[in-house]
Amino acid sequence: MATEEERNAEPQKYYQVKTLKKSLDLLEYFTIEHPEWSISELSRASSLYKSNIFNILYTFMLCGYIEKIEGTEKYRLGKKFLDKAHIVHSNLTNFDLIHRALLELARSIPEIIYFGILNNFDVMYIDAAVPENRYITKSVIGMTAPAYCTGIGKALLSACKPEIVDKLLQTKLSPFTPQTITDPAKLKKELIKIRERGYSIDDREHSNNVKCVAIPIFDRNGNLYGAISASGPSSNFSQDVIEKYVDIIQYTARQIQPHL
Repeated sequence: MATEEERNAEPQKYYQVKTLKKSLDLLEYFTIEHPEWSISELSRASSLYKSNIFNILYTFMLCGYIEKIEGTEKYRLGKKFLDKAHIVHSNLTNFDLIHRALLELARSIPEIIYFGILNNFDVMYIDAAVPENRYITKSVIGMTAPAYCTGIGKALLSACKPEIVDKLLQTKLSPFTPQTITDPAKLKKELIKIRERGYSIDDREHSNNVKCVAIPIFDRNGNLYGAISASGPSSNFSQDVIEKYVDIIQYTARQIQPHL
């Protein structure tokens, strides 16, 4: 029988409920890009037996976290997640302050303004504001994207502890566009450059023809809080425009930092 010291040294080994983790891992396959799955598709993707997947999905269905699409053999996330997402969103500290700051920025910058945080090696978008002449067709709250090829992500990584960046650089950096930085050494140099100048640029690295500029946001104690970006068509972002947007966003960051 393992001692408490041994359990504390390897908590994943002794405290993890493997069947629960296997079930939750299955939910990770349901994404914006691939929101609907059949049992056969999940079996091929996860290497789990179809019978196991059926049991997991059926249990989630009973609890409202998964629903079967009528007339098909496919499943999707259930509406119960909306309820939980609302709870998580309401628990975010200083959300009203950040939201007002984004709205103010959208009045000064004619591009979409985003606020995001680091979630493992991804960016999670928490809020957005849109200028009068633009619109977003769907909510961005909760959406994620790889940190290494997004403006907010690179701004956040530039302010992270070196060990976090080193772990990221050991993962596969898949290309999303021809501009994506997939070489770990180049990405590391890019993050150093971002830290020195105080802002990042996503130069069509995650989406073709989309460019953005972002800066990290810190709280009153100097801890990394999140990042704010301005994003739009790449043709709108000359170097002069980028520097202008950086000044505007940095001014806003200085205004809200004492209150974070």
